Amino acid sequence: MWATSAAASLEPIPSRTSRQASSSSSRSSSSSARSGSGGLTGRTVGAAAALWSRPVLDHLRLSARDVAAAERFYDPLLRRLGFAPEPRDDNGLAWRRPDANGRPQWLIVTPASAGLRDVAHRDFAPGLQHLAFAATSRGQVDELHAILVDLGAEVIAPPDEYDDDPDCYAVFFRDPDGVKLELVHRGAPAAPR
Repeated sequence: MWATSAAASLEPIPSRTSRQASSSSSRSSSSSARSGSGGLTGRTVGAAAALWSRPVLDHLRLSARDVAAAERFYDPLLRRLGFAPEPRDDNGLAWRRPDANGRPQWLIVTPASAGLRDVAHRDFAPGLQHLAFAATSRGQVDELHAILVDLGAEVIAPPDEYDDDPDCYAVFFRDPDGVKLELVHRGAPAAPR
């Protein structure tokens, strides 16, 4: 879900303020520079590549009706996915793991607001439909399925191939608050024929 490639050491994209300042003084030179290259320069392409080499998500924070039930559910799953629990001082929970570049990724669970604890999660209401975690192998999908069964979790769809793709092997399940989750392993792309 949060895997990344090694970060490239490329020039950063200039800030909006610096672009605005330079654009007012160099409108004529920038238009002539764009005319020969379609508007893309090596710097622009390099900056875009640097953005795509960074993680897309930093953290995910969920609200739970019962934090203790969320801990019993999430802790064994997240530990198996390489996350370690971290202390919090807000009656919530947190798990952290480093991404490929060593930056922390977080899953945080905090208590739902008292007035909203009776509101059920609905898959197709506005907001989160489901969250998919990346598995390292089909075996890991099967292992987590066994953990889910031991926890008495609601398994929506057992481990199988999905999306009409033999390289997409997943299990779908719900957390104690009804949030739909998935653990998916995608194999290597098929070689062109």
